[in-house]
Amino acid sequence: MSILNRIRTILAGERYCSDEHLEGYHRIGQDVYVLEMELLDATEPHAKAIARAARCFQVIGDALLQDAREDDQKRSVASITHEQAEVLYGRIPDLMVAARQEAAFAGSARVSLPIRLGKRVESGHTCPLEPSC
Repeated sequence: MSILNRIRTILAGERYCSDEHLEGYHRIGQDVYVLEMELLDATEPHAKAIARAARCFQVIGDALLQDAREDDQKRSVASITHEQAEVLYGRIPDLMVAARQEAAFAGSARVSLPIRLGKRVESGHTCPLEPSC
């Protein structure tokens, strides 16, 4: 990617998802899957509900960054989209810990249902429908 393209991307309010970020998000998704497999035989519905919430955050984050993942060519996403995905992925580890804790000791997790989406990243302007070319 040339320096002029990078400058244009920054000025347009877009951001490239680094390979490290994408790999980290992929690992979180794998961890959520492992958690779901661990809780298959769990009898505590609260633990399963918390694990399902973690899965939902992961699915929403994956959908937000879908354009950055589609092929081997690096694509940018709007900065606001990237920031919102970071917020969603950031909630997952705490939910995973709470689900495991609840499965081991019923009533011990300090997570109450329903789980709210939480922080929403706001933009000063309308979000772009498509990344600029």
